[in-house]
Amino acid sequence: MKPKNILCFIADDTDFINLPAYGAQGVLCPTLDTLAKEGMVFEQAYCASAACTPSRFNYLTGRYCGHSKDPEFLAQYPKDDLYSIEWNAWLNGDQKTLAHFFREQGYATGYFGKWHNGYEFEALDIPPLFENDDPRDPEVQGRLQTCQQAFQAMVKEGTGFDIVDSIVWANADEFPVKALRHHNPEWITHKALNFLDVSAHQQQPFFLWLASTIFHGPEHHKCLEADPTLTFNGIETSHLNCQPSRESVKRRLREAGLPINHQTVGMLWLDDMLAALIEKLMQLSLYDDTLICFLVDHNTEPGKASCYQKGSRIPMIIKPSGNSPVPQSRPKEPVQNIDLLPTLLDYNQFPVPEEIDGQSFYALFCQPENVAPLDRTLFLENGFTRGIVRGRWKYIALRFPKNIQEKILHGNLEELPNHLNRFRQGQPHITMTEYLGYFDPDQLYDLANDPEEQNNLATDPAFSDKLKEMKDLLKEQCEQFEHPFPIDETDFFERKEYLKAKSKLMAVGTDFIEWWPQPS
Repeated sequence: MKPKNILCFIADDTDFINLPAYGAQGVLCPTLDTLAKEGMVFEQAYCASAACTPSRFNYLTGRYCGHSKDPEFLAQYPKDDLYSIEWNAWLNGDQKTLAHFFREQGYATGYFGKWHNGYEFEALDIPPLFENDDPRDPEVQGRLQTCQQAFQAMVKEGTGFDIVDSIVWANADEFPVKALRHHNPEWITHKALNFLDVSAHQQQPFFLWLASTIFHGPEHHKCLEADPTLTFNGIETSHLNCQPSRESVKRRLREAGLPINHQTVGMLWLDDMLAALIEKLMQLSLYDDTLICFLVDHNTEPGKASCYQKGSRIPMIIKPSGNSPVPQSRPKEPVQNIDLLPTLLDYNQFPVPEEIDGQSFYALFCQPENVAPLDRTLFLENGFTRGIVRGRWKYIALRFPKNIQEKILHGNLEELPNHLNRFRQGQPHITMTEYLGYFDPDQLYDLANDPEEQNNLATDPAFSDKLKEMKDLLKEQCEQFEHPFPIDETDFFERKEYLKAKSKLMAVGTDFIEWWPQPS
């Protein structure tokens, strides 16, 4: 069988309300609409960990973040106590990724765009960058180019991709140089198009991973006005015409009678990036031989970085190669981002390693609608919480490690850290104000009747059997990890010291989060 090309396009912080394929209105994205009509729109897709760094770890390795081998992760969370999954699931070459597996099969592999799986800027061995640096200054440009070369080398080392370019190390709005804190989708698209040209010239099957910085901040409509020649590699101009112009984004939105705002510009910009890639595939006569995945790292607030549905349930659209109609246009089977790796290997009939946590859903690509449903218990891990989804039921357990319990009980820590082991971090503070059961050690939700997860049934005697069943299932999941998760130990949550520390944490509120709308 001729190897099939793979194009994975991953959007950042993208909600269902942005995608017409999931019922959204008031946005313009014709390419994605066509992809959804020709492909499969997954109704029950989840990310195992609902934040940028761990979710990308899940996608690229097919593994849960609790299996991280990173020495800093293990130093922070020794194996005799439970760990927190946050922005700490780094890829440093100690885990095999999709790129390794496809390179072994003779593929050209390319990575372009957002990374966010490496250490903070302060920990990197790169030239210093300063907030007021001017990218037009030749000396600053030299430092930027040196940093970009270092970023590319670290991504290559961490993932195994052989072609790496236009790397955005983390979130664009957190870059040290203020003048570069804007989206530059053209810069990312251009380098990916070059990769496709080279792969076609070499007649080599390809695996392309393009990670957009959109929908994360900064605001897209404001970024339209930024200078696109200012890139994370200094001044560049070769990318300016690789997709429709920024002026055309505004013009097309106006012609469609739509406002120019964060949502509308973001969706059309994403669509233009994908459209440019598909147009290139058609020019190279590769479109019919390419499987295209539109992926999302995680959903958004008020559930981002948590086990709640609002953060963990994600859009996913996949168009298999060829022109044949897909057997299921809207699969309802539960799938996860860790399933992508075994599915793509399975799709090309490549061997799937036993140590992979994900489960291939390739059968959904080629079976009629009466295919047996996937028998799944989905496992979620975010911060100090662990969760499972089984059919209509969700169970979430919150436990704190021994060192935090001891500090609280001995008066050495007056304020409880949030579930991500932090004290002032936007997402958890938003989540704890929106979900009534946030601080409950055990949470049981009937998603069919309570999709917003506001009615915790864990203390209702009528659901004691279901609670036990779900706790037992979570225990089974947690047994695969070397770190413990003391699911039966909940006495700490009844101690007065805990209740006092919890109250102090709750009192912080969300006023300190500049980008989150406050109650009027």
